[in-house]
Amino acid sequence: MYVFPKGIRYDRMLPGGGDPEAGVSGDPTKSTPEIGRIIIEFKVNAGLTQYQALKSPARGCRGG
Repeated sequence: MYVFPKGIRYDRMLPGGGDPEAGVSGDPTKSTPEIGRIIIEFKVNAGLTQYQALKSPARGCRGG
């Protein structure tokens, strides 16, 4: 909803995810673009933090 709102098929969103074969867990009818924005920001920030930790040499370690 946040990244690609035109790609959402609201008519197919069912409470509880509908058919167990649909591959949906949880209740998609409770989702909002704002929740999507929060989740994406969280994932991007976590990814950047992990990248920075891997990029920086560990403290107290000597290269060589």
